[in-house]
Amino acid sequence: MKCWLEMNTRLFVILRALSHGYETGDFERVFPFLAEDCILESQWVLTPNEGIDAVTHYFKGKGATLKRTRSFPKCSINELVGNITTVPNAAITADWKNYEKASVSLIHTPGKFCLLMTQELEKEKVSVLIDVKLNDEGYVKRIDLCDPNLFSYRYFETYVRLNPGDTVAEEDDNVALVNEEYYHELYAFLSIAGAEFDEYGEVEIPMDKWVEALRCWDKFNAADSFDDVFEEIAGVSYADGWNIKNQDAADELSHHGKWMWKNRDMGRILVKRLIEWTNLYRNDFDCIVSDGW
Repeated sequence: MKCWLEMNTRLFVILRALSHGYETGDFERVFPFLAEDCILESQWVLTPNEGIDAVTHYFKGKGATLKRTRSFPKCSINELVGNITTVPNAAITADWKNYEKASVSLIHTPGKFCLLMTQELEKEKVSVLIDVKLNDEGYVKRIDLCDPNLFSYRYFETYVRLNPGDTVAEEDDNVALVNEEYYHELYAFLSIAGAEFDEYGEVEIPMDKWVEALRCWDKFNAADSFDDVFEEIAGVSYADGWNIKNQDAADELSHHGKWMWKNRDMGRILVKRLIEWTNLYRNDFDCIVSDGW
């Protein structure tokens, strides 16, 4: 069974296929990913589409409509931020009849990929967020069309692919994707571990240095204060005046440390997942290959 990051990478591939379908009207790339018992449900439609035949029929009809009307939406892959979003004074339906106002909260998984679809309809911009759930085998078991206001998310377009081994994988089976939001952390902690990082190209990171960088990043996220962790990682000593054992670490943390400190809530989740992913391969491979996209 794949780890969380690997399943999220597969989800990314599926969302790209779904994005292609909405932007061209051709959903053929989506169909091989559907589970036999998959369900498609819209927040604005009472009756769900249940089973692979019904979902396939829905997408074929949707594709035909998009091609006929030439009203192709713009799609972008995003990642969810935080784990709960609260919408105050939302309109809700009671017994499918009476509309009332209430605060609505939705719990979601931080870092999970989703698809944002935006379309101009009668001079009004309409957006839909598509949340896809996979089964344990990596096939689509649910597709939910939702109000984007119920989610917190950010754009996911620029990223690095992490691959165990000394070559970039052609397939996505073992690949982990990391958003550009974490480039400062990758530059800083890999530098501290004595390795390089390049957001634009391919770089081979020795496994021991990769593991050390994750350990350092995890320590940073778990610290009680930025000043304390700065002194520990940089090796600051006051014994004989102001001495710094690791000047590279001090420089990196001085330039970007405050940003990384503010970003550590999402960062600590990513590090735990990267450690889980790394533990699958650290005994079988000598390095991690990072490839910028």
